[in-house]
Amino acid sequence: MNWLETLFFGDSVAHSVLVIAAAITIGLALGKIKIAGVGFGVMWILFAAILLGHFGMGNAQPNVYAFLGDFGLILFVYAIGLQIGPSFFSSFKTSGLKMNFTATFMVALTVLLTFAIYKLSDIPLPTLAGIMTGAVTNTPAMSAAAQAASNMATGAEAGEVSRQVALGYALAYPLGVIGAIASIFILKMIFRISYAKESEAVECERKKTQNSAVRMSVQIENPALDGMKIADLHKLSDCHFVISRICSPDGTCKIASPESSVSAGDKVLVVCDREDSKMLLTLIGREVKMQWSELKNSFELRRILVTNPQTNGKSLGELKIADRLSFNITRISRAGLGLVAHPSFELQMGDIVVAVGAPEALDNLEKTLGNSMADLRHPHLLPIFLGIFFGVILGSIPFAIPGMPHPVRLGLACGPMIAAILIGRYGANFGLVTYTTISAGLMLRKTGMSLFLACVGLSLGESFLPAVLSKNGIEYIACGALITAVPILAAGIFARCVFKMDFFTLTGVLSGGNTNPPALASCSSQENDLSSVGYATVYPLAMFLRIVSAQLIVIFL
Repeated sequence: MNWLETLFFGDSVAHSVLVIAAAITIGLALGKIKIAGVGFGVMWILFAAILLGHFGMGNAQPNVYAFLGDFGLILFVYAIGLQIGPSFFSSFKTSGLKMNFTATFMVALTVLLTFAIYKLSDIPLPTLAGIMTGAVTNTPAMSAAAQAASNMATGAEAGEVSRQVALGYALAYPLGVIGAIASIFILKMIFRISYAKESEAVECERKKTQNSAVRMSVQIENPALDGMKIADLHKLSDCHFVISRICSPDGTCKIASPESSVSAGDKVLVVCDREDSKMLLTLIGREVKMQWSELKNSFELRRILVTNPQTNGKSLGELKIADRLSFNITRISRAGLGLVAHPSFELQMGDIVVAVGAPEALDNLEKTLGNSMADLRHPHLLPIFLGIFFGVILGSIPFAIPGMPHPVRLGLACGPMIAAILIGRYGANFGLVTYTTISAGLMLRKTGMSLFLACVGLSLGESFLPAVLSKNGIEYIACGALITAVPILAAGIFARCVFKMDFFTLTGVLSGGNTNPPALASCSSQENDLSSVGYATVYPLAMFLRIVSAQLIVIFL
């Protein structure tokens, strides 16, 4: 039976895979347990892994767990970045400043609280730096703090200083993960959040502000436009708009094209950006009520899915489908956003094109664009591994900051996330199909997070309980819990009351500001991707500030 003992307590690859699979299996099974409607979900994987590690089942080489943990984290953040990439920059323009201000506020509170603990206690500075980085679950910040602290020591003291940082980190990390989730649940109770009502409010607000494309029925009243072609009408305004249908005073309705002319008294159906609607009304005429669907005509409205790889990254002008006479493309839906169609608009796989026209013309348009859900089910691995390749390079680039003894690196989480956002947004321009189905994206995220938590727990398993039972273990853990909870609660109350931030976005911002992927995995909503957008919006800045602040604490305290 030596083989069985070697398998469970050895240090082979088979042992590593077995123990990681066991931790994930036990954790996912326990994750279904809820008390008073509240459960810790994937966090049970961390607990199960710590327990297995404590009983000696995590005996693999540390590099094995380090590799699999980092790779799991990369998969998690990359899947998020790829998912929200197409809508990231538009969301950043509208509310990104508020999100990043909230994250910066959290980092500042963390530093101030750490400074206060340093002044009021006798905790050694290296240990306190480790506690602070563990409280925000930031391994790159811990590494930066350990390096800075060891460089300030001499001789044999350097190794001891690094050990103190690692000890503080190990003690604070588990409660850093749990405390972030618990703090978000406390905020949920403070504001009496109902996910159903919050989701309904978010959807109403999304319809008002987030969908930029609006439809208006307008009667032509400007005499200067009488007999003007629509193509010439576009030259009078800098904004993008589409006139899709024209109804003459005698009730005749036709599809509009750039060569169609309008006359005073005509009623037209206009699609434009919400912010441009007032200007267009001033130019054209006045808004009227029309029931276009009740008019006698031979055309129909159809939503067509873009699934043809040949159209990916090409503009409507390049495809020569924006100005055909027998149909008209009015708007395009991408990642939940309604966008105005125009000749320079570049299509991406997964876009939904809204077109109106004759049925036979729309049939031909479907053949051009694809409109086959089966085509979207094919996995496209090239953008994933290409993005990870460039993301690792980006995360490893050293950035020198004046006054800092060592350069700052974004790390293996932040770099791939930035690369994923950029590829998700601009990859189609280079012929990359970045679309992934919802189920495939969730599979990547959950697999990555499960691997990350299992490897972290197994790495901490043997040292965690002895550290807790050490002389000052409870004190260090309590300080870490304080550093975790206070900034989250304060920033959450501030953002909710002052910025009126919806709770889904707030969850993502607080998780990203605390650089805490498990918190996002446990608290994110299944109804929408607002949590992921909030997380990705603040994560790069938060990661940078966490790394810098960890070194500043060591250098200047």
